[in-house]
Amino acid sequence: CHMLENTLGVSKLLNHYGSLDTLLDAQFNLGRALSAVMVFKDGSTSIASFLFSKSCLFALRSFVLAELKEFPSTYDAVVKKSAELELNEFSDLPQIALSVREGTEYNPNDLFRNISLINQIIVPKLRTRVEKEGGVDLI
Repeated sequence: CHMLENTLGVSKLLNHYGSLDTLLDAQFNLGRALSAVMVFKDGSTSIASFLFSKSCLFALRSFVLAELKEFPSTYDAVVKKSAELELNEFSDLPQIALSVREGTEYNPNDLFRNISLINQIIVPKLRTRVEKEGGVDLI
């Protein structure tokens, strides 16, 4: 936590970031992922790109925090740490999301895969953790 204080200046905020917070954050990012599909269908590909990458990387950050008890503070760190998690057929999405964040065009199918990653893997695992442990502090 001392390193976070020095690099992010948010130690007071993060002192009590718990498992319930990670679940709520992942659920929020599921909504953001759904919004990416909606704006893509409306023709706003640049906004869809932004929402896709942000929802994927932020949901993964919460997942890393809950599963590995580490808080990756950069997008690169999120991608690196997510490689340690079981993402099954979605293991390529963190790197895709980072590439899209850096300007690479995305495959519209990845918008739907992102929803599946968050809805089928991240949220259920975080929900199970909260049900099992309660809202324990992670940082």
